Amino acid sequence: MNKLLVTAIAVVALAIGATAKTYSLPKEDSIASVTIPDGWKVEAEDESLTITSKDETIEITMEILGEDQLEGAIIENVGYLKKHKVNIDEKSEKKTSGEINGLKATFYAKTGKDEDGPCNISEIFVRLSDKKLISMLYWAPGKIEQAQLDDIKTILNSIKKK
Repeated sequence: MNKLLVTAIAVVALAIGATAKTYSLPKEDSIASVTIPDGWKVEAEDESLTITSKDETIEITMEILGEDQLEGAIIENVGYLKKHKVNIDEKSEKKTSGEINGLKATFYAKTGKDEDGPCNISEIFVRLSDKKLISMLYWAPGKIEQAQLDDIKTILNSIKKK
């Protein structure tokens, strides 16, 4: 009987530990939510999230933008990448459009190089309304990106408008 109880408690503990956590953006008067897989670290600010993979090989930044902030955010993202010594091959840019949970999204995929060598850069804009979007940016070497791709897709596909 005790073995059964211990086993049941262990199963419940594992199930609770394996749950993902949902964050609201912005923190106050939120208009969107995103779910982060278990084990990923999150720094939540008022209007943004910095999300780091379990093994700290990928950092994703997400923030709420006003339509009038979009152009500035793109410039800021380039500056952020340069600050982290990522050189972007602008000729490699591929733009695609799609939907995430019924929300229009624009995806920009580029290649570049960082201190560790060739890398992939992803910049994604998800439209929440005529006036608000979520910006998502990350870069990683191809092998690392592939290893984390399921979790990245989980994060991206969890974006919901409230």
